[in-house]
Amino acid sequence: MKSLRLTDSPIRINTKSGIRAAVAVLICFLLQAGGLYAQFTSAIQGHIADPSGASVPKAQVKVTNENTGVSRSAISADDGYYRIPDLLAETYEVRVELTGFKSVIQKGIEVKSQSTANLNFTLEVGEITQTVDVSGAESQVETTGARISEVINENELKSLPTAGRGIMTLTMITPGITGKAEGGGGAFCCDEFSNYSAPRVSSGGNENKANYLLDGINLRYTEGSTWATAFSPNPDAVTEVRVTTNPTSSDYGTISGPQIQIVTKGGTNDYHGTAHITAQQDSLNAVPFGSRREDLPSRYTRLFGGTFGGPIVKERLFFFGAYEGLREKASSSSVTLTETEAFKNYVIQTRPNSVAATLFKDFPPFRYPRSGFIDKDGDGIPELGEVTVDKPARRTGKQFNGRIDYQSSSARDRIYGSYWFTKPEWTRPDVRDAFDANLFDNINYVSVVHTHSFSPNSLNEARFGYTTTHYMNVRGDVYHVPFMATDDGFVIGNGPWSREDTPSKVPEFGDIFSLNRGKHGIKMGGTYRHSSWDLQSFLFGDNPQYNFASFLDFADDNPYQEMRGLNAGTGTARSSRLFFPQKELSFFVQNTWQMRPNLTLNYGLRWDSYFNDTLGKDRNNWQPALTSARLNPSEISTVINQKIDRYYHTDWNNFGPRISLAWDPSGKGRMSIRGGFAILYDEVNTQPWYAAADNPPDVALVFAGTERGIPIVYGLAPRGICDFLPNPNLKVPAVNAVGAFDGTRPALGAIVTDLKNPLIIDTNFGVQYQLLNELMVHVTYRYRHTTDDLFSFNANRFTGDLVVGTLDRLNP
Repeated sequence: MKSLRLTDSPIRINTKSGIRAAVAVLICFLLQAGGLYAQFTSAIQGHIADPSGASVPKAQVKVTNENTGVSRSAISADDGYYRIPDLLAETYEVRVELTGFKSVIQKGIEVKSQSTANLNFTLEVGEITQTVDVSGAESQVETTGARISEVINENELKSLPTAGRGIMTLTMITPGITGKAEGGGGAFCCDEFSNYSAPRVSSGGNENKANYLLDGINLRYTEGSTWATAFSPNPDAVTEVRVTTNPTSSDYGTISGPQIQIVTKGGTNDYHGTAHITAQQDSLNAVPFGSRREDLPSRYTRLFGGTFGGPIVKERLFFFGAYEGLREKASSSSVTLTETEAFKNYVIQTRPNSVAATLFKDFPPFRYPRSGFIDKDGDGIPELGEVTVDKPARRTGKQFNGRIDYQSSSARDRIYGSYWFTKPEWTRPDVRDAFDANLFDNINYVSVVHTHSFSPNSLNEARFGYTTTHYMNVRGDVYHVPFMATDDGFVIGNGPWSREDTPSKVPEFGDIFSLNRGKHGIKMGGTYRHSSWDLQSFLFGDNPQYNFASFLDFADDNPYQEMRGLNAGTGTARSSRLFFPQKELSFFVQNTWQMRPNLTLNYGLRWDSYFNDTLGKDRNNWQPALTSARLNPSEISTVINQKIDRYYHTDWNNFGPRISLAWDPSGKGRMSIRGGFAILYDEVNTQPWYAAADNPPDVALVFAGTERGIPIVYGLAPRGICDFLPNPNLKVPAVNAVGAFDGTRPALGAIVTDLKNPLIIDTNFGVQYQLLNELMVHVTYRYRHTTDDLFSFNANRFTGDLVVGTLDRLNP
């Protein structure tokens, strides 16, 4: 392996232009659209005293970003307390001034994302023109909150080993987090160009309940974290990653598990740039003993990219951009059965007009079998053999992002926004070149944040995010071939999931108002998120499926069974479409009460609602309308499959109080004793809907064959399209009184109508102590209890015209 990297360094350029009751209170702060969580910015707070320890009111506190020169100011209240919110994760200088006292300056205050730094000052009597410089090691202890969290900073992101520059795997090294490197997409997890893949992490609960956010906006492309993140950000464009085991403040919610918050880089007053290239390929490696280089597979991975950022107008307007590219050729192998070359020639010669002869001629395997031969009829010509599919899987990818930061001259308004585009493309090899799958995903992500300071003690933050994805899995000019399988292991054609087209859209809006009143920092706000996932893919029966007793029957065009999916309303071939919409709405109010300079109490209330929708768009939705009280054999035997408007009722009672306490007994920021209690709620994701997606009578899977006395219609469609000859012998059965097809025993999927959102009781107590500048220890006890969580079971308890299949319901 060889790699080259130009690290981040300044480039100097001369330039001149360089709750029902609570809901009523909070409703005015709501902006409409899709689920955000908290102010993603940080704060500095503390207490100002004179040499006697008495509180000093009306002191001017100015916080200045050391990299951009952007500053914010506040005035200490009558009780001497101050608080400055809306700070990005950066390094700051803090200056305190008041007539009759010497000015105090403390530099190098490192503020991490989603944190509150506690900084107390004691003023000395003197002239304001006199300056006292305060120095000291930066404390790493969190003294103002009870959460359990760790920050992976920029240096660690650069130095710690990652899988293909994918930063998500680093979340698994955080204390209190367990996980495994596999995501919903599965392939290539979890490098920088993973497709919908991120580690499935847990902090004492379900591993599908982690929340990934980029600058406060969800990276989920649909509901839940079953499918994890839509993309993985370029590590050179990230300044830090905070991993919190659970939400402890009421401004966080929706998902009860780990909160992974990724913070991106912005420009500064200096021009900075990086460049990198990493090349891994077999030609750079030694040849194993006893092997020849020409016999080895050719593999390589090349990652390359760079970043650049700086000022457009110094101390006012900044930019930052990055690009990342991938070229990869990987090898993998699998063994499959295919026709031998001798048998191919025999079929073409003796059955030239058969479907088998056409397929053998048009779509030969990339390599004919060399071993594992099978001679079914004993004529000395083996029909089948084993082929090792070791063709290289190719993958390319590109990602670029840009960010703009602006602060008004009055420092009252700050706007920053970012745009990310990611496009991975890859192939999935098949034994026949024409059936190789080509997959790609287009991902667009936009976020805009506007903060306005009405006064030094009041701030409003409005946030908007919009994510679109478009995943496709397509083959070439082969969709005229149905799905065919023999009982002895031969498979060819286009079956379920051989074609996928799944666009999604996720708008998000949120608004939070902050008000500082001396010791009290009050926040209130509301959020809304609406995800929609339009799944248009081949499911069972979308293409005709033919089964053969043996490979010889396949050569004779003699299937024993035909299966098709018909639209129950029209009797024609169905086209599957599953449209999953999901809405989330929340309100919260939160108070941070600095009871004493070294004692902070946080308490609040949150309300979450997850609106139930159906599959929507061109679908009739059917299921047995069950309540949890009817989940017993006698009741289930009486259920009727019926058309419904909603799968389950929306739960309006998700009120969750939060309270936590943090105490620094030393008063020096090197120790924290803390504890908290929270009631959390989780969404009901769309996974249970899959069970009900194929319920009759919207879709009918019908069969033809000799055992049913129904003639089979067998053949190919016009080349490249799925316009197969219909089978006039296949009819949609009549629907009987219990909502099933006459003469069938279907499996039904259902969700109980009184389903509740999973409720989690989460408590923790711990001690954190900083022994040395780079050595910190903490011990935490955490208790987590979940009720009303979802599970599924098979309810086959009786015989008759109706067999109930999978039911998703809550715990007893």
